Amino acid sequence: ENVNLSAAWRLPLVLVCDNNATGRGEAHARAAAAHGVVAHTADGRDPRDTKATLNSAAQRARAGEGPQFLEVGSEPWPGNATFIPHIAETVDLAAAAHPPADGFAAGDPVLAEARALLADGVAMDAIRELDETMTASLRLAMAAAARAPQSPTGAALEHVWGAT
Repeated sequence: ENVNLSAAWRLPLVLVCDNNATGRGEAHARAAAAHGVVAHTADGRDPRDTKATLNSAAQRARAGEGPQFLEVGSEPWPGNATFIPHIAETVDLAAAAHPPADGFAAGDPVLAEARALLADGVAMDAIRELDETMTASLRLAMAAAARAPQSPTGAALEHVWGAT
């Protein structure tokens, strides 16, 4: 419905879909295009490609070209598995200095960006500092979300138009 309504109203927005190929296997960009929405795809394992594609889509939306749809292809991250939660805390930035041959680390966007930063001449200490800053920021956001009050069950249907 979001794609259809944004197309009908020619809203200046970018809809982003993380397609980690674990769902129905649907080509989301093709479905968006069927609604008349300009569709873009990006390699979610490459942060620079994703940023460039997102910037292009945002420029088009701001220029009055209507809604844009960005399908970001990615891989399921092992840290999402509830039986191995420690992985989220054990990303080894030192691995960025030595590109892996295969496995998840080969397509890990964090390590890919760290490798690109190293190639650009950024010192590993600066990359570690950035990682620590982002980790602290995420922890603060998670703590704030955990402290936030839950919405009442009935609130889910407030402001919904149509028959209920």
